[in-house]
Amino acid sequence: NNFSNSYEPKALKLPPGKDKVFQKDMKHLISETRRIFPEAFQSEDYAQKREETGKPG
Repeated sequence: NNFSNSYEPKALKLPPGKDKVFQKDMKHLISETRRIFPEAFQSEDYAQKREETGKPG
């Protein structure tokens, strides 16, 4: 990432043949994140911590 200018991202340089592996890994990461995040925010532990901070859920 280009933190000094987010409109000019830096390209990743991968060794030959690793692009498909990277693509597969990123798809897996995204699908797992989409599955896990809603579960995390619906857990009793999360609700309890929200109550402790006094923030509405």
